[in-house]
Amino acid sequence: CSTNCTRCSALSSDFLPISVRPPSTREVSLTLVSGEIGAIHDRCHYIDEDAISPLWKGQRFPMSDCISGWVMGNAEAVAIADVFADPRIPHDVYRRTFVRSLAMVPVRREEPVAAIGAYWATRHEATEEELAVLEALANASSLALANVELYQDLQRAVAREREARQTADAATGLEERSRRLVEAEAWQRRLIDSIADAIVVVDADGSVKFTNPAAERLFGRTQRELLGEHFGLPLVTGKTTEVDLQGGRVAEMRVVDLKWNGEPAWLASLRDITDRRHAEQTARQLWQERTARDVAERERERLQDLLARAPAAILTTRSREHRCVFANPGMERLIGFACHDGRPLRQSLAHLVGQGFLEGFERTFLEGRGSSQSGLPLRFHTPQGETERFVDITWEPLPGNDGVDGVMCFAYDVTEQISMHRDLEKAMERLREEDRRKDQFLAVLGHELRNPLAGIASGLSLIEQDLGRERRDWAVGMMRRQISLLTALLDDLLDVSAIARGKLQLERRTVLLPEVVDTAVAAVAARFEKRNQVLSVSAKDRLAVDADPSRLGQVLANLLVNASKYSDPGSRVMLRVRREGGEAVIEVEDHGQGIEAEMLDRIFDPFVQGRRGSSPATGGLGIGLTLVRQLVELHGGSVSATSDGPGAGSTFAIRLPLAAVDVTVQPAAAAGDSEPAPSAGDPGTLLLVDDNQDAAHALAATLELRGWRVAIAASGGEGLAQARLLRPDAILLDLDLPDLSGYEVATRLRREPVLADKLIVAISGFGDEQARNRSRRSGIDHHLAKPVDLDRLLALLK
Repeated sequence: CSTNCTRCSALSSDFLPISVRPPSTREVSLTLVSGEIGAIHDRCHYIDEDAISPLWKGQRFPMSDCISGWVMGNAEAVAIADVFADPRIPHDVYRRTFVRSLAMVPVRREEPVAAIGAYWATRHEATEEELAVLEALANASSLALANVELYQDLQRAVAREREARQTADAATGLEERSRRLVEAEAWQRRLIDSIADAIVVVDADGSVKFTNPAAERLFGRTQRELLGEHFGLPLVTGKTTEVDLQGGRVAEMRVVDLKWNGEPAWLASLRDITDRRHAEQTARQLWQERTARDVAERERERLQDLLARAPAAILTTRSREHRCVFANPGMERLIGFACHDGRPLRQSLAHLVGQGFLEGFERTFLEGRGSSQSGLPLRFHTPQGETERFVDITWEPLPGNDGVDGVMCFAYDVTEQISMHRDLEKAMERLREEDRRKDQFLAVLGHELRNPLAGIASGLSLIEQDLGRERRDWAVGMMRRQISLLTALLDDLLDVSAIARGKLQLERRTVLLPEVVDTAVAAVAARFEKRNQVLSVSAKDRLAVDADPSRLGQVLANLLVNASKYSDPGSRVMLRVRREGGEAVIEVEDHGQGIEAEMLDRIFDPFVQGRRGSSPATGGLGIGLTLVRQLVELHGGSVSATSDGPGAGSTFAIRLPLAAVDVTVQPAAAAGDSEPAPSAGDPGTLLLVDDNQDAAHALAATLELRGWRVAIAASGGEGLAQARLLRPDAILLDLDLPDLSGYEVATRLRREPVLADKLIVAISGFGDEQARNRSRRSGIDHHLAKPVDLDRLLALLK
C-alpha cells in the first residue's frame, strides 16, 4: 500500500503489484489499489501505475469515478465480465487500456483502506478459485495491518508502564502501601484495557462482572450492556477452547480461576481468530485443489507466494518419513534456519524430538485427521544459541491418491502473548497476597490491642470492687504492664511508618559496642529471668561504631526478645561481638525452634509471621524484625538470618562499619528530652491544657495527690487566659487542641515577658521525631508521649 497513512507506511514494501502474463493471447494483471480518504482528499491511485496504462501514471482518480473506489466505499467485492457493460465503470478512461474484464475485493471489511484486483484483456468470468485467492491476499493484508496496530498499542502500554515505574515512590508505610495498592490496581486496569484480547470476568452464577474495551468490540455490545448478563459460553479452566460467536466469528478462549471481591470467579481471555481461520481454510483449500487437479506450475508458484506472505509459519511434509518440501519465511524465522531440503524432519529438526512438534506430524499422518495445541513450549537450537518460544500450532493431513500423502503445519508465535498473560497472572497474585497480608495484619493488630485492653478492663473491675490493698496494688501493676505493652506496640508502628516515609532521624555519635550491649541486656534481663533462660554475652573487644545508641540498643533488645520468645524455658541464648575486617559483627544465637527454609528470605518483610519450627507465631504484629532491618540499614549495615531448619535454632547476624578512628568514647550528655537535672523547690501551681477532660482530670487528681495545685483549661484560648491570670510554675500542654494548636500556644507564651521563662511540657499522642522537633522550635522544654510516664513527669517538674 503506498498511502501516507501511518498504519500502512511500514508495510508498503510487502505489497508490491504482481503482473503475470500466461502463455495465451490474453493479458492478466493483479494490482493493489490504495485509497486516500479524508476531509479534503477523496481519491485513489494504483501502486503499480504502469500495470494497466502508462496514461494513468501519477493520476489520482475520484473515489466516485473508479470501480476500486466503489469497492472500498461499499466494502464489497465485485466480478465484472464486461467493463463496458457496467455503469460503475468510467468507459472513456478504460478504452485507453487493455482491460475487458476485472475482479476486485476490499482490504478489510470494516473501514477498507485498499483494494486488490485482477484484470483480463478478454472477456472472462472470474472463477471461485480466483476470487478466493484475492480474498486470501486481502485477509493477509488485513492481518498484517492489525498486527502493526497491536504492536504499536503494546509499545505505548510498555512506555506508560515504564514511565509509571520511574515515578513510583520507594518503600512506604502502611498508608503508602494502601496508596500503592490503588495505583497498582489502576495500572493493572490500564494494562488490561490496552490488551488486544477480550478480557471477561464471570462470577460463579455465570454473570459478567468485568469487560475491557476489546470485549466490547468482539461482542459488538457496550460494557454497560454486557455487565450482569449471562456469559453463555462454556468455561473450562486451564484449557484453550474455540468458541463460535455471532456473525460467524470464531474466538480462541483461555480460562483461569481467580477471586473477584473475595468470591470465586473466572477470567476468560478471548482472541478473535476468524481471519486466521479463514486464511488457514483458504490455504488448505488451495492445496487440496492443487493436489486433486494437478494445476499448472504457474498456480503452484502463486500458492507458494501466498503462503510465503501468510502471517503464520507454514511447513509442509510428504511421505511417512515426513520429508520437508516447503517452509515459508515465517517458519524459517521461527526455527532459525531453512529446512525445506527434502530430509526427514527427525534429521533436520532432531533437537525438537520429544517436544510435541514432530510428534504432531506423526499423529496426524497416522490418524488422518487434524489436531491443534495452544501455547506449546519449544526449545530451538539456532546458530545464535538456544531459545524457547511458545506457539499455537495446527496440523492438517494432506490427502493423496492412496490416503494421507503429507501434513501441513500452521504455527503462530505467541511468546509475547504468553509472557503478557503470565505477567498479568503474577500481578493479580501479588494483589491477592497484598490483600491477604493486609487482612492478616488488621486481624493481628486487633488481637494485640484487645489483649492489653482486656487486662486493663479486668484491673479496673478489681479496683471498683475494693477487694483490699494487696489486690488493688496487683491490679495497678498489671495495668501498668499492659499500658507499657500498648505503648511499645504504638512506638514500633510509628517507627516503621517514620522509616518508610524517610522521617526518622538518627542521633549518631561514636559509641562503644560493649556499652550498647550492656544497655540492651539490662533491658531484657527480667524477661530472661522470668523464663529461667541463660543469656551468655561475649563482647570483650572495645569496638567503636558510628551509631545512635538508643536505636542500636533497640535493635539488640528486639533480637534478644525474639530469641527468648522462640526458645524453651531454661535454654541458653548467646550474644557475641567480634571484629571481621573493617566491620563489627554482632550475633544473637539461640537453640530454639529454628526457621523453616522457605521463611528465611521473607522473615524481615513487614507483617510476615510464619511458623518457626513446629509452632505457630507467638504473637506480635510481625514488624519487629522489619524494624531491626530498617534501623540497621539506616546505620549503613546489614542483617541476616540463618537456620538449619525446625528444631535447630537460629542465628541473626548484624554487620556495622567500624568507626573511622579509634577514640575514647565518653557517654554523651543528655539532649532535649533526656532526664533533666533535678532542681530544688516545693510543689506549686500547674496549668494543664487538654481538651480530653477525662484524661485531664485523671492526671490532675494524680498530681494533686503529690501536692501540686492544678488548674485545667479545655482549649488553647482558655489556656492562654488562665496562664496570664495564674502565672503557674509549669504548664502541661496538649498539642492537638480544638482552636489553637499547642505549638501556637507555646509560641505566644514565650512572647509574654511574665511567662517567657515558665517550664512548658508537651503531653501529646504525637510522639514521632517530627513532632518533637516542632515542639523544640515552638519553645517547648520537654516532649512526653501519651500515656505519660508519671515518674518521668515528676522528675521534670522538680
